[in-house]
Amino acid sequence: MNKKVIFLIILFFLGFFVMYGDTRTSNIDVYLVLDKSLSMVEEIESVKEYVEEKIVKEILMPGDNFTLILFYGKAAVVNRGAVVSGEDKNTIRKIVESVEADGHFTDIGNALDKLAETLDSGTGSRRKYLLLITDGKQEAPPESKYYSPDHSFNHEFLKNVKIIQKKGWKIEILGIGVESAAKELAEKLSGSYSEVPENASSEDIEKSIGDFLGTVTAKDTPILGKPNKNGRTDLEITLTSKDYKSDVTVTIDKILLNSPYSKGLNILQNPVSVKLVPDTEKKIALPVSLPPNKESYNAELSFLFSKGESFSPAVYQVSIPAVVNNSLLVYSIIAGVVILFIVVFIIRTRKPADYDEDKNKKGR
Repeated sequence: MNKKVIFLIILFFLGFFVMYGDTRTSNIDVYLVLDKSLSMVEEIESVKEYVEEKIVKEILMPGDNFTLILFYGKAAVVNRGAVVSGEDKNTIRKIVESVEADGHFTDIGNALDKLAETLDSGTGSRRKYLLLITDGKQEAPPESKYYSPDHSFNHEFLKNVKIIQKKGWKIEILGIGVESAAKELAEKLSGSYSEVPENASSEDIEKSIGDFLGTVTAKDTPILGKPNKNGRTDLEITLTSKDYKSDVTVTIDKILLNSPYSKGLNILQNPVSVKLVPDTEKKIALPVSLPPNKESYNAELSFLFSKGESFSPAVYQVSIPAVVNNSLLVYSIIAGVVILFIVVFIIRTRKPADYDEDKNKKGR
């Protein structure tokens, strides 16, 4: 009889883990920002299937927080709170199932405003995951503060994204179709991006996103070495891979320097790809070239990534060392000495008659 009881208990726990699909020991916060504009009509069912089967059924577990924001020209938070039981997961699935692609415009900036409003949940240091899915570009309605005639991300939008960039989230942008804003948006958010073609299946979406729970994080603030006379040095940073099922590659495309002396200057000499083994850390040296400046100063470094994985945080405040090209100083001194020598030579080689002539001219 005791053996039967033990067997039933084991079956219960096995069923529990199969049901929730995730054996994490710590809870997370998941934010899903989903485009429901009219142009998503053909893709919305595949997206909903991916969200229901992969995120809600397999990834979320009791104690996690889940926030769902739907957007088009407007944005709304349709679910926000903790997942306590299987019934909560069923409620979320019903909400997802009811989503229809029926909105006009695509105001991504407004959607991120709604996201910012939800960031007072008090979950502190818990890992946070943002997945934004869209098939369009920023196309805010005329009354929106994010409106731009050429559909670009305006200044108000760029101020907004700083909230997320510095928090160390895993940011994943999924673009559907070739006209999506995935790449540009990922650059603005310093996050990862992936793409699927129009009419993609839920399997295509899952394959493109990959290990949703996998994260690459920077262990500490990056350190700049002492630059040479041309401003060249290495930027050292240690990356840690966690919760991936296989090796991942992070390609750092640019490192932008923002300071009172330079705005958006790319200091990375060439893109660098780093292969990371699951659950390990790796120190890398990135070749950078700093602009000349007589004194050290504080600046902001923003990392941008090519298609695929990224790391977080991707924005840092660092001290930029002075870059003084001593050779230029030496050349200036030499040039000054040469000019002085020429002047002295001219003065000393002038004939007395020349001086007398000068005196006569002054006497007149």
